[in-house]
Amino acid sequence: MDEMISAQDRVALLREGIVVLSEDTDGQWAQVCVTGEDEERVREIVAARVGAAVEVRVCGELPHELWRRRCRGYVARGPATVGLRFEFFESQHLDDVVIAEDENAVVMFATIYSPVSSEGSGRQREVEVKVVLEQPLGGRELFDAVAGEPIPRWNSIEELRENWRARA
Repeated sequence: MDEMISAQDRVALLREGIVVLSEDTDGQWAQVCVTGEDEERVREIVAARVGAAVEVRVCGELPHELWRRRCRGYVARGPATVGLRFEFFESQHLDDVVIAEDENAVVMFATIYSPVSSEGSGRQREVEVKVVLEQPLGGRELFDAVAGEPIPRWNSIEELRENWRARA
């Protein structure tokens, strides 16, 4: 398949702040997915390069976006350190874990960085993020604000993986 957008087109579009995410054609239909600021401006510039027969889909201003991500479980790694376990695709990565704690609970909220052109691609993977708390966890509840429920605790990574498989 010939590319609809050449290397020269990609350079020219990127100079305009337009990122080409994908292009798709089946012989009768053609579409490009791009991101850039000011949707109308982006459509005009891309259409001038690829022609009116190609559908221009503007997927937002940026090529990536942040999504909430629930924590699948945790493992104690020390008195004030926990390993939080997350699952996501290879094309995604962890952006941030916000923690708030008081004497009764530790609450966390996680976000991942993901391409706007898909929900994620590549293999799914498990990632552990070590978080150091202000105080030892002790008997405090570890709560996931994304899921709206306590985070399950497992004694080992093997046990955590077994529970994930059982929940899938």
